Amino acid sequence: MTAAEGFEFRERKSGEVAIFNNGKLVKMMRGAEAKKFLQDVKKGDAQQVMLDTVGDKGARRPGNGPIEGGKSLGGDGQAHAHEVFRRRSS
Repeated sequence: MTAAEGFEFRERKSGEVAIFNNGKLVKMMRGAEAKKFLQDVKKGDAQQVMLDTVGDKGARRPGNGPIEGGKSLGGDGQAHAHEVFRRRSS
C-alpha cells in the first residue's frame, strides 16, 4: 500500500474536526468520534489515520465514475439509444 498524502485536518473551537483531501472537505466529525480521531492522530501517522477514517471518500468524489454494478450515476447508456438531432430550418 502506498503512503497516504494530501490530507489535512482542522480542529475547531466547538470541538468539531474537519478532514480535507487536496483542499476539499471529505469528512466532518463531532463529539466522541472527533475525540477518538484526535487521540489516534497523536498515537500514529496522521496521514494514515485520516485515510483510514475517510475510507475511499478521499480517493474519489461521489459522482465520478462507475458505482456498484459497473453503472455510472447517469446510467450505463443502455436505456436510451443514441439519436442524431438535426436542426430544423424554417
